[in-house]
Amino acid sequence: MLPIKTILLLNDTSDIENYIHAVLQAVQEQEWELVTYTDYDQALNDLDSDKFDLCLVGYDLDDSRNRTGLSFIEESVTHHPYLPYIVLTDNEQQVETLQKIRAGAVDYIDKKNIKPNRFKHSVRYALRRVETIKELSVLYQQALITNQLRTEMMQLASHDIKNPLSTIFVSLEILKQQAELNENEVFTRHIARLTHSATIIKTITEDILSLEQFTDSDNFKATNITILIKSVLRELTIQDTLNNKQIEFIPTHTVHVSVTDNGYGIPKQEQDKLFQPYSRVTTDETREIEGSGMGLFLVKQIIERHNGTVYVDSKYGEGSTFGFALPFMA
Repeated sequence: MLPIKTILLLNDTSDIENYIHAVLQAVQEQEWELVTYTDYDQALNDLDSDKFDLCLVGYDLDDSRNRTGLSFIEESVTHHPYLPYIVLTDNEQQVETLQKIRAGAVDYIDKKNIKPNRFKHSVRYALRRVETIKELSVLYQQALITNQLRTEMMQLASHDIKNPLSTIFVSLEILKQQAELNENEVFTRHIARLTHSATIIKTITEDILSLEQFTDSDNFKATNITILIKSVLRELTIQDTLNNKQIEFIPTHTVHVSVTDNGYGIPKQEQDKLFQPYSRVTTDETREIEGSGMGLFLVKQIIERHNGTVYVDSKYGEGSTFGFALPFMA
């Protein structure tokens, strides 16, 4: 047997009930049950039974509290968001209103010009639409659960890595001191290599945690980027990390920010993968420069999460310009 679909019809008169019955019977691929109401509150209360698959609501209702069909939908959709609503209207002014605001309805039908095919199409569309919404909701919830599990696993893994790494660094420092006392150059060289590798692991772990924090953050606030940049420059100056380099900041109150250097430059074939995770530029000049390859990837994630874009312009042997653009926020 075909599954029965139950329709709630709320209309202040019974003039359309028989017609809808006849149209529904013509839809051979589906069994229908039509439950008719003329009382606003009774229909609203019975919705809580969750037995309805579709709701047909008359735009005009003979209601003592001057409530309309749109009022009914607005009131019920908060508790029944997956129930599709179709509004029945009978004048052009109401049609114009419905075209501007549907109040949660998926479609509307002109009662004065209601045609069987048009009605069947609206019903089928409404039912398909709500099934799609339900499926998307399930997928979204599954994605949230998966994302939460991933975050928890990353945090747990990072915590589990940090403890043995601390032990490794302490042990390496002790071994380094012993090697220096015994003037064992071979031993000292191997300890330096081990320390370097452990440092890379530590950096990658911290970068992954930073990535999780940025990609999981959904609450962004407007900020004064001029103040932010001045703060960063002041911190760099205090820490003396510019290595005798000068940075000139000229605020224009635009939202384009770029940094240009006259360093090694990046070969064209290497530029496409710059913002990929763990990507490192491999040239003779940069071979000895340390890093995890996550920095630019993190920058790209942060900027794009703020609806911005990142870019690079570089010529090998001449220097590079890295920049980003952010939209204005009121």
